[in-house]
Amino acid sequence: MTSSGMWKAIMVGLAVTAVVIPHAEMAVASTGTWSAKAPMPAARYGLGIGVVNGIPYAVGGFNGSAYVGTVEAYDPSTNTWSTKAPMPTPRCCAGITVVNGILYAVGGVSTGLLNTVEAYDPSTNTWSTKAPMPTARSGLATGAVNGMLYAVGGVSTGLLTTVEAYDPGTDTWSTKASMPTARADLAIGVANGIVYAVGGTAGGVGGMLNTVEAYDPGTGTWTAKASMPTARTNLGVGVVGAILYGVGGAAGSDLTTVEAYDPSTNTWSTDASMPTARQGLGIGVVNGTLFAVGGFNGATGILGTNEAFTPVAPSTAFEAFAVRVEIVPSAEAFAVRGVFTLGAGGAINPPADTVTVRLGSASITIPAGSFQKWTDQEDVVFFFFKVLNDVPVEGLIVPLGGNRFAFEIGAAGVSGLPGANPVTVMLTIDNNTGRATVNAVFEGGGT
Repeated sequence: MTSSGMWKAIMVGLAVTAVVIPHAEMAVASTGTWSAKAPMPAARYGLGIGVVNGIPYAVGGFNGSAYVGTVEAYDPSTNTWSTKAPMPTPRCCAGITVVNGILYAVGGVSTGLLNTVEAYDPSTNTWSTKAPMPTARSGLATGAVNGMLYAVGGVSTGLLTTVEAYDPGTDTWSTKASMPTARADLAIGVANGIVYAVGGTAGGVGGMLNTVEAYDPGTGTWTAKASMPTARTNLGVGVVGAILYGVGGAAGSDLTTVEAYDPSTNTWSTDASMPTARQGLGIGVVNGTLFAVGGFNGATGILGTNEAFTPVAPSTAFEAFAVRVEIVPSAEAFAVRGVFTLGAGGAINPPADTVTVRLGSASITIPAGSFQKWTDQEDVVFFFFKVLNDVPVEGLIVPLGGNRFAFEIGAAGVSGLPGANPVTVMLTIDNNTGRATVNAVFEGGGT
């Protein structure tokens, strides 16, 4: 059978035999998905998170009775935590940012407001002291662009517009253009080399802000951007695929709110709510997944909660996505076959793209550059077969014309596969994503 005939057969099979849950989401909405992960051992709020080599490090905070220098590292691949060397200066509400593989803790509050800067090297599990920040402050936010760390806003004797930049190469600080709106307890996201200052408080009752201002280090200028829909303080911000996600925070009560900002269109949209309402949480992003860690909830107190969010960017969601799933529990094996249509503006190049398929909590990622191209007189087929981390994986992607593609991905020896229906399937190719919920066919087990 030619490849064209093979894929026609697969599409017929999908049309005839795929069992879809009534009203299942076959065309992807703009919302992502949340899942619970192993909680952080030391519950705290006002912590910060820095990610180095795919590991989020949760640093400092307040545990309800004391400011802490606690450092704990989370490994997403094993869903486990480990304790690291404590930060020399216990503190809360500091700026935590990674520059060139080194984590920097900047300012914050302990027995008083701090200008202390300490640097952590994960490769040696050691801390060192760096040049102090010129302005002692708490409730600031930090971000890094092109090897420079920017410390923005906060509070000292009053609310600040202050922006100071640290150069790790020379261990020196310099003053930059002030942020237009004085505020504390804001969050920062960096996308495409631009620093976005989001939300925070202007002080007093009803002082929650939805203000968004962008700093361009290349020109040293600030620009007002579209306001966040929900005014809030003590939120977290994570950046996935150049989209900023504002997570949680407080606005009269603790929030589960998640809102997404697209800098390319200067627009906001609402995304899937975080399961646990909280403020003062830490945010880290690893391989397109956002981890929301710790924080405070007025009803339950100080938290060690760790929840993971996998977003679907509205501009790159599949227009249509239909799949059939087969699972062999005894072999920890699966096969996913389907057809998808790219959404408006979507594009894929299989030989250059990362491809990930998720079934429930199980996932397989085929690294960028892995698919090979094969052409005959009738068809073009992109194929892959290799052992990844001791798991044999095979994949095919076949263009069907226009923006439609057929695909098949299978693997054996995969832990965490669903054991019962319904099964949620997510396919991501580059930054194009589709999701469907179907009844899988289980062979030799499952329901």
